[in-house]
Amino acid sequence: MHLPLLPLAASRARAQLGARERELLLHRDGQHRGGAARAEVAQLRLELEALHALEELQSLRLKGASKRLEEAEKRKARGNAAFQQGETDKAMRAYLEALWLLRPLPAFDSMPPCDRSLPCGSEAAAFLGERADGLAPKHKLLRALHGNVCACALKREDWALAVLSAEHVLTAKTCPTKEWRLAVRRRAKAVSERGVG
Repeated sequence: MHLPLLPLAASRARAQLGARERELLLHRDGQHRGGAARAEVAQLRLELEALHALEELQSLRLKGASKRLEEAEKRKARGNAAFQQGETDKAMRAYLEALWLLRPLPAFDSMPPCDRSLPCGSEAAAFLGERADGLAPKHKLLRALHGNVCACALKREDWALAVLSAEHVLTAKTCPTKEWRLAVRRRAKAVSERGVG
């Protein structure tokens, strides 16, 4: 499902999905329906969750840089927790959202998908954003997020994205040695798995 990008459209869709959920759960006589209806309701709830994430990101779009930095740090923490629990896709989504929030003025057309699909390979490269070319907190966070995206890509066996995100760390003008070495190892693993030099 391609999610609408306008907050008003998201609100309308939420109302429509909520009404459809109630309709699916009950027969006309008030009795609960079976498994197929429950499965569709579960799918609708996932779509509602995605719409909520979309609205939240859109509301942060025009906030100041410091507020977006704060929200990006929260998403990084959320992604780290998900990664440690083995929820790689959830972690990747949190990291991509954080990278989007760190752009100078996030645009809707560069927004990471909020539905269940995750971009792969070079398609996902558009979501990596700018390189970290400084020592400010924003640049430190950018390097960490690029490294985290690389780690997720390795877990997902997305070798192209792993290489691209590692190169974002490696080509930064100011990269601490420890982060640089980790990015070199991750890139080497991705290149060897991909089989291309």
